[in-house]
Amino acid sequence: LNMVSLFAFIITLGIVVDDAVIVGEAIYEKREQGLSNIKAAIYGAQEMLLPVTFAVLTNIVAFMPMLFIPGAMGDIFRQIPAVVISVLAVSLIESVFILPNHLSHTKSNTPLWNTLNKPQKFFGRWLDHFSHHNFKSFIRFCLHNRYITLAVCISLMILSMGALRSGLIKFSFFPKIDRDTIQANATLPYGTPIEESRKQMQALIESAQRVIDSHGGDQIVRGIYSAVGERGSGGHGSGGSASGSHLVNVRVSLVSSDQRDIGGIEFSQKWRAETAKNPKLESLTFSGQTGLGGGAPIQVEISHSNQTILKQIAKKIAQQISDYTGVIDIDDGIELGKKQLNLKIKPEALELGISTTQLSHQIRGAFFGIETIRQQRGENELKVMVRLSETERSELATLDQMRVKTPQGEFVPLSYVTHIEENRAYTEIQRTQGRRVLQITANVDPDQAQLSDIIQDIKQRLMPDIQRQYPGLIYTLEGEETARQESLAFMKFGFLIALLGIYVLLAIAFNSYAQPLAVMLSIPFGIIGAIGGHLLLGYDISIISLIGIIGLIGIVINDALVLIVTLNQYRASGCQPLEAAIKASIRRLRPIVLTTVTTFIGLMPMLFETSVQARFLIPMAVSISFGIVFSTLIILALVPSIYLILQDLTPNKKQQESITSD
Repeated sequence: LNMVSLFAFIITLGIVVDDAVIVGEAIYEKREQGLSNIKAAIYGAQEMLLPVTFAVLTNIVAFMPMLFIPGAMGDIFRQIPAVVISVLAVSLIESVFILPNHLSHTKSNTPLWNTLNKPQKFFGRWLDHFSHHNFKSFIRFCLHNRYITLAVCISLMILSMGALRSGLIKFSFFPKIDRDTIQANATLPYGTPIEESRKQMQALIESAQRVIDSHGGDQIVRGIYSAVGERGSGGHGSGGSASGSHLVNVRVSLVSSDQRDIGGIEFSQKWRAETAKNPKLESLTFSGQTGLGGGAPIQVEISHSNQTILKQIAKKIAQQISDYTGVIDIDDGIELGKKQLNLKIKPEALELGISTTQLSHQIRGAFFGIETIRQQRGENELKVMVRLSETERSELATLDQMRVKTPQGEFVPLSYVTHIEENRAYTEIQRTQGRRVLQITANVDPDQAQLSDIIQDIKQRLMPDIQRQYPGLIYTLEGEETARQESLAFMKFGFLIALLGIYVLLAIAFNSYAQPLAVMLSIPFGIIGAIGGHLLLGYDISIISLIGIIGLIGIVINDALVLIVTLNQYRASGCQPLEAAIKASIRRLRPIVLTTVTTFIGLMPMLFETSVQARFLIPMAVSISFGIVFSTLIILALVPSIYLILQDLTPNKKQQESITSD
């Protein structure tokens, strides 16, 4: 059990009741028709066995693609379908066997029971009156004008898609959630003395303290952790080693979000603004949000056969990325290593018989030392080393004055046999498929820019221009972009597989190839509610939202399936299509409304959850809850309208209908 699996149980709170509501309502109707409790339970369960079974199976098929989501996201969300599928399978057995047994018992007539039953009777009478008067007039109007009904729904779909495409509702691959721990990672040049790193660490602490003081002081903070020699988790920046005196990490631990007036993302933005720019820094990144991981939002990996040109390209890309509005924490991926001296042997040395090995041994012996003797002193071993004095070893001038011995026993100046060049050592060499690469990384402020727009411009304009300037350049977009492409590609595939599986099940249930279309055409319109819910609550559409929409498919299918089954029963009894559609909509109003309400109430705890640990799951709950609420109207009005339109378009089966207004 963990947070994700518990969230899956919350999802099933509403869904698992649907089957029981459908079966229980059918048994209730049989009682109202005058049957005994035991016969009502038997006939009601028999009548709903087929639709409930296929409703559960369509739900299972809808959630199954989540079992195969790749990458880090799959590791997280694979637990949701595992729980949901297991619970739904057990709920099917409960709703068709155990529940009818409970409902077959004689109803108590005690005064206490009658008192408790008054609200149920009042609601039942009100709903019956509403369904046979107000709702009947509404559904008759919709079905008589079924083409207008379809056109209105299509218009709403176009408006919702327009709101998404226009940017009124933003799309972000993974929702950026405030977290309680905000951190800053600073990288100085490799080999920086620890005293200099401590100065930068202190500057970061002081700037963080100024932000804290301006938003409630010590009341909003639990503490500040700082360290030299490590890079905090979750940050990005220059590759480099994972430790060293050139790395600085400062973390500010805030109190829970409901006890402060500043969010984690806002705190990191103000902390960045308060921190003075230090030209000595190679990179400085701030992080106040929780992401999926896997790299930076912007991460361009480049490769070129010429390493000098590769660094030029990295600097140019970093400079041009900085021109985008909202792009922050840019790092060109170039990390200057520790200073070193490269000694290249001259032809004169070879003439004197001095090899590279002999030369390196003599220089090493002078500075590191040569062991001359080793003596045993009790349990300890004593080594005697011969080398230059400490003063000579600490001065570069020693190399200029140093003399080396030739094989003939003569001494010559070191500068006579070698070229001495000052250079820097690589702290890390990154390769992808055998190619030497550099990674340019950056963050994006979600309040100022849309990541997807920047990525699109980098693909279509920036990188093609640079490739034309530097032939031989190879680049890929990594980090979040790789995860986004992988997940979205799977979502499209999983969505199509789920639709195909649902269509096959519905075709079996209806014994028809056309009727499943009436049910499945309601799926896109349920997305309208999901988009509206995100707009109402102020959430961006994300990959989590799309997972919720896939789960919504099965829930929407449930009610539409039961409605079409009831419609077919009325047709089998001799009703004309229009009359059967009106009666079926009225008949199924109560169970559809009840299943919608129970699902929405089951998800309400997640919708209003404020903890950081659970908030990244809220978009999924928004998609399901608001999608099912809006789809209720769609199912009751649009599904029978589409059914009748298909009847109109079926060759040799057009029927002229006349319904009296009773």
